[in-house]
Order: sequence, then structure tokens, then C-alpha cells
Amino acid sequence: MSVIHTPRRNTLDERQLVLPVGIALCMLAFIARLWYVQVIQSEELASMGVSTSMDRVGTLAPRGRIVDRNGVLLAGVHQSAVVTAVYDTVKDHPETIDEVARLLGVPREKLEKPLKSARWDPYVPQVIYVGAQPEAASIIAEAGPRLPGIGIELQPTRFYTEDTSLSHVLGFVWKPTASEVKRLVDQGLKPATYVGRDGIESKYEKLLMGEEGGENMAVDPQMRPLRTVSVDQPVPGAELHLSIDVRLQRIAMSMLDGRAGAVVATDPRTGEVLCLASSPTFDIHLFDNGISQADYDSLNDDPMKPFLQRSINGAYPPGSTFKIVTSIAAQLAGVFDPDRTVFCGGYYQIGKQRIRCLGHHGNVSFKEALTKSCNTYFCDLAARAGIDNMRKACRLLGLDEKQGIDVPGERKGIVPTAEWISATKRHWRPGDTLNMGIGQGYLSLTPLQMINVITAAANHGTIYRPHVVMGWKEGDRPMQTIQPEQLGHVDLPASFWNTLDSALINVVENGTARRAIINGVTWGGKTGSAENSRSKVTHAWFVGYAPAEDPKIAVAVVVENAGHGGSEAAPIAKEVVERYLKGNLSMVPDVQSTVRPVLSPPTSRTPSGSPNSR
Repeated sequence: MSVIHTPRRNTLDERQLVLPVGIALCMLAFIARLWYVQVIQSEELASMGVSTSMDRVGTLAPRGRIVDRNGVLLAGVHQSAVVTAVYDTVKDHPETIDEVARLLGVPREKLEKPLKSARWDPYVPQVIYVGAQPEAASIIAEAGPRLPGIGIELQPTRFYTEDTSLSHVLGFVWKPTASEVKRLVDQGLKPATYVGRDGIESKYEKLLMGEEGGENMAVDPQMRPLRTVSVDQPVPGAELHLSIDVRLQRIAMSMLDGRAGAVVATDPRTGEVLCLASSPTFDIHLFDNGISQADYDSLNDDPMKPFLQRSINGAYPPGSTFKIVTSIAAQLAGVFDPDRTVFCGGYYQIGKQRIRCLGHHGNVSFKEALTKSCNTYFCDLAARAGIDNMRKACRLLGLDEKQGIDVPGERKGIVPTAEWISATKRHWRPGDTLNMGIGQGYLSLTPLQMINVITAAANHGTIYRPHVVMGWKEGDRPMQTIQPEQLGHVDLPASFWNTLDSALINVVENGTARRAIINGVTWGGKTGSAENSRSKVTHAWFVGYAPAEDPKIAVAVVVENAGHGGSEAAPIAKEVVERYLKGNLSMVPDVQSTVRPVLSPPTSRTPSGSPNSR
């Protein structure tokens, strides 16, 4: 018998539906969300994607060190507590700035100017004060919500080891002005938060600034930080090595003793500047947090002109120091005869004009005339050389142009060329040539230019471009040195230079510069006492080189309205030269000054006066 089986029916268990239904629902939710984002929110998200951008918060690079020729630190970097402010937060809490000013012990106005600058990047902390004292910095750091928008950071900041002696040379570091930003951008540089302002700091900005680091941040359309994307470490600037000896610089400043004047000393073999002193000076540390307008205004009106760097920017009639140039002009003209005598009866007569001499020297030859600084002799020499050869001598010595020293602010003085006379609508008279022959009249030169004159004598015609920086070192790379650059050469016979040497030595040993005598050292020089229209008292000059047989130092000294060069300028030059040659350079105290710096030096006066010099 057959058995017929009924087919078995499979029943669906509800539990088997849970997983596929769950998956289906998730897929539907995902599809719905994807549709919503891509269709409904597409325009909003596209706008957000375009608006979100990157911003960079710079990290200051440690500025390069500056050292003197012996490695003595002049300018370095240390970590300093700086106060920062987020402008968008602080603007809603004005009382915060009052409290910060109280804690720092400064007037509110000191913080307002940098705070206004911070409004251009309102969501990122901006520096409003540098160098907060530890106690104040600690209170501000712990204040938290009590000082909304205010913070404390450590940043590498510039410091100087000298208060006053090198202020004109080094310059200072502070926030760039609009003109400085343009200047740096034109040089292909991105200005840092703080840049060199004046002096070496400005001239060598590219080397000193280093490479800024930074924090690259994603920001929203309102430029509010969202997250840090990456961090770049800063690269320190190069270390500059100056040719200046800070010990010699201090000695020169102490010898000027607060009087208005300058001392320039160089190595005549290379053009390296050993000393570049200008007095009066100012305290460089006043720029640590900027200088107040009140201080600036009061100092800018100071009749002593402390902002003027007299060594390279002060122009004066050179007086009898220029008789070296007159001698060169006579040799160029072929009329130089050291044995020829001229009678000096106390003046030189030209037409109805008498040019006074400070002595009655009788018959004098070249050596005696230079030794006694006889105006009569050199008026005669200038007349025989002629104005064209006088101007040619100036041109060969580079006196009609800037010397190109690597410190900003140099001027070239005035050499009355034919073009200059034409531009000033003056008429050149024979008496003007004679005045020029004794370093008076329209002529005015800087101490740096007079270094050229005495260097030519020391090197028998060769002149080198003066420079303050010897070289620099970047990281682990070898030292980069600046090689001597010949600026010019006055090609004259050795017999002329030997005759000039002998006369200049006699000026020191037996003439107007006897107060410059150095025991054991033979050296040559020339004094000058230049009349000027600003005072009845003459400017005191001295130029010289030592030792005579192998010159290692050339020096030019000017002291304004001081009297005779032999009594006022020569002793200063003696001290500088003797200390340098004998190695007696024990550090004297840094000159203290009550005057302070200025943002841009005023133009120096150019005195002119009657023809009387010694």
C-alpha cells in the first residue's frame, strides 16, 4: 500500500525578520540623509567649504647675535614675557586694559596703540607689551577669566649689553612702519613682527631676521581658529661679527666726555672700522617698548642734537686738516716744491682781501709750513695749484661722494664743484680757492670723509671702503668674511708721499700736535681749528695714522666749538691710538647719557665761515 505524505509547510519565524528589516531601515536612513545633504544642504555646505581657509600665526625667529671683533656680545636674544591681547574679546571689556596697565606699572596709553593695531587680526592673540616683570607676568597668567582676552607668552626678544656707547651704530628693533614694510618687501623680504630700525640692525636685516616659524591653523569664515594643521620651527638669524672693538669705542666716548663731536678710527690696510663714536648719545634701552611721544618731542628739540650721528652725518669745515688735500692738488698740478719758501707776515693778500694767519712765520718751506699750520703758505699753494686741481684732488680722494659705509645715514658733505656753484647761483672768486686751500669757505666734510684723506697719506695713495661688519656666520656653515674693497688710488710719486710723511710726523713731534706725542711710537697727523658761523669758538680737528713706518690705525677726531685742534682734538686721538697700539684697552664704564633716541636723525647743519684755520 502506498503512503502519500503531505508536503511539509515551512513557517516563517518572526525573529528571522529582525536583521533584514534593521538593515533595510538603516539603508533607507542613510539614503535619506545622503539625499538631504546633497540636495537640501548642498548650497550651504558648498559655501562653508569655500569660506573655510588657512591662517598662519607666526613664531618669531631668534634674531641673530651681534658681537665685536673680539667676540664680545653686543646684541643677543633672551626669552621675555610678553603680554598678548585678543582684540575681539578685549574690546568688550575695556576695564581689562586698565587693570593690565596697573599690573605692569605703565600708563594705559602705552597699551592702547599696539591694541589698536591688533584689530586687524581680532581673533588671534597679538603682543601689546614686551618685557613684563616676573611678578606681574605671574599674576596675569593666573588671572584667567578675570582678565578676558589677555594672555602671557614667552618670546625671543632682543637685548643689548651696551647702554649708550654703540646706540648710533647698532640701531634698535621694533615694529616696522609702513615705509619699512615697503622697503623690505621691495627687497623680497617678508617683514617680521619686529624688524631692525636704523643702524646695523636695519642694514643687515636680511641676515639677522632668520626664518619665521609658525602655527598653520584652519579658520572659519570669520577667521576664528578651528584647529592646528601643522607647526613650523623658526630658524635663528646669522651671527654678525663687527670690526669695532667695544673697548676702544668706550674709550673714545669717554674722551669726548659729553661734548658734541665724533671719533672715527679704522685699519687703513683694510677699511675695517675700529671705532665709530658720536657724542652726545642716547640710551638704546628706551626702545625696549617703544619711545613715548613726549620723550621724542623733548629730545628732538635738544640743541645738542643727540640723534645726529656726527661720525658719518655731521659735516664741518675741515680747517687745516685739509692742507693735506691742498698739497696733493699742488702735486697733481706739478707745482709742488717742498724747498720753495713763502714769506708769511701774518696774512695773505689777494686784491683788497687779507686772509689772516695765526702767526708771523717769516720765510717757510713746505715742512715748516705744515708743522706750524701756516695759512699764508697754503693760500699761495692753493693759488698756484688752481681750483680745477683742488677739485680733482677731492674727486680722487672720494670727497665728492659717499664712502658707502654699511651704516645707514651717511652724508657726503659739500665740495664746491663747478656744478655746485652753478646750482647755488654763486660766483667763484679767486679768494674762494684760497679759502678752500685752508679748509674753509663753502667746504664741509664729515669725519668719515677725513678718514679717507689721512688713509691716503698712510697708504701712499690707496683708500679702502670703510665697513663695520667683518663677516657673519649662519648656523654650522663656515664664517663668511667681507674682503677689503679698494675705493680709490691717488697715483703720485713715492717722493711726494715720503715728503708728506716726514712733514706730518714733524707736526706731532714739533708742531701744533705736540699733545699727541706717544712715547715709543712715531706717528703723523694734522690739527685743524675751523671757524664756523654758529659760534665764535672754532671746531677742533685732528687726523693721524700710526705707527708711521707701518700704519695699523687711522683716526679722525672733531669736537664742535671746542677751540684749537692741538689742545682739544689731538689728546683724544692720542688716547685712542695709544690704547689700541699698546693693547691697554681695559674696559671703561659705559657712558651714561640723559638723551634718548629718535626714529630718524635730523639733518646736520653745515657750518661755513671766515677763512681762519689752524
